[in-house]
Amino acid sequence: MTRGKPSKPGCGALQQGDYEVGYGKPPAGRRFASGTSGNPAGRPRRPRAEPHACGNVTTADRLWLEEAAAPVKVRQDGRVRSLPAQQAVMLSMRNKALAGGPMAQRAYMACVQEAQRTAARTKFEDFSNFVELEAELRAELNRRRKGGESIEDLIPHPDDILIDPRNGWARLVGPLNQRDREAFKPIVELCNQIQEEVSAAALAHRGAPKRGRAKWLAAWRRAQHNYDRMNDVLPPSMKRKLADRSSAPGATAEGDFFAFVPETFHEMEAEASRAKRDKGQR
Repeated sequence: MTRGKPSKPGCGALQQGDYEVGYGKPPAGRRFASGTSGNPAGRPRRPRAEPHACGNVTTADRLWLEEAAAPVKVRQDGRVRSLPAQQAVMLSMRNKALAGGPMAQRAYMACVQEAQRTAARTKFEDFSNFVELEAELRAELNRRRKGGESIEDLIPHPDDILIDPRNGWARLVGPLNQRDREAFKPIVELCNQIQEEVSAAALAHRGAPKRGRAKWLAAWRRAQHNYDRMNDVLPPSMKRKLADRSSAPGATAEGDFFAFVPETFHEMEAEASRAKRDKGQR
């Protein structure tokens, strides 16, 4: 009798002639034939997962975007920087292009030119949309004024859309809803209060004797300074026109603190870009 593996605990062994039947040793007539699979159909395949939509983005697209934004460590100019994976790939492509690889140079320039075309197309579309919106809102504003209707609920206001045709630049700098508009109301009320101080100081200055005018002129300029500092932060549609404005030397003017003009925003955007670039290089 052959000596086999010990029986599984709790399972008795049976004798079939000279063959011991037990755990791991089935009867001779029940064993699989040599070279034949015990599961001819094979292991059933797992159902293939279809990408399901998350809003307008499929799962696969969302994963690609997450991977592209994931930070990675790269060494540049002897320093280790943390960059999004997408930017790290761009940096690697740029380095290969600068090293003189013809294929890398063509691929890099193709990507840059496509990005430039996309940016120009997007900028033109945004500019055109702002121009159309400003024209529609301006027509509605004129219609309401002619009909004596209220314009308080006309949001956004056409005056708050800044357009620079020379540079193809447009921005909305005013409130987008009534809640945003209400947030500026305290500043408007404060400007109205300071207006009274300005008018009172101007009247006192005009009626004061020559020796006493310096005191009232200082009060006039101080009140005007406070008014301009508050009024300059208001969007164009909510700005107030200061009455009794002083033009004396040292007196402030509208826009001295902040002016909603394209040039100002160009400077702000350039400064923000420089600050972001400097921060990334540290």
